[in-house]
Amino acid sequence: MTAFILQPFQFESTKIHPIVLFICKLFILLLIENHIFFKITDPFIPFNPAMDIFNRYPNIFNYTLKTLFVNSAFAVLFNIKVRTASIVAGVTVLLSILASKPLFFNHVFICACALFLAGLTNDK
Repeated sequence: MTAFILQPFQFESTKIHPIVLFICKLFILLLIENHIFFKITDPFIPFNPAMDIFNRYPNIFNYTLKTLFVNSAFAVLFNIKVRTASIVAGVTVLLSILASKPLFFNHVFICACALFLAGLTNDK
């Protein structure tokens, strides 16, 4: 039985091309440095008015997105199901942007889109 070892500096033998995985890790670090975790809130002036429905249940949207982002960021940084984790991280940040207009910044949006698209690639 092999031991489960977290290897954050390993870029080979994953489901994503090594260069794309390196870029995903850099984007996750950029989002963490930008304090995206603390900026995720319940919907406030959303781009889509239908997202106001989440305000009926305070903090559920907030805690769900924060939990998904932390888990997916950890998974990308430590090479655990990197394709799925990068898709989840990208979608989480995109949802938080759609739910709150003040959170929209070009670099955050581009990082979220790049993470989502990187998760759709393969290792070739």
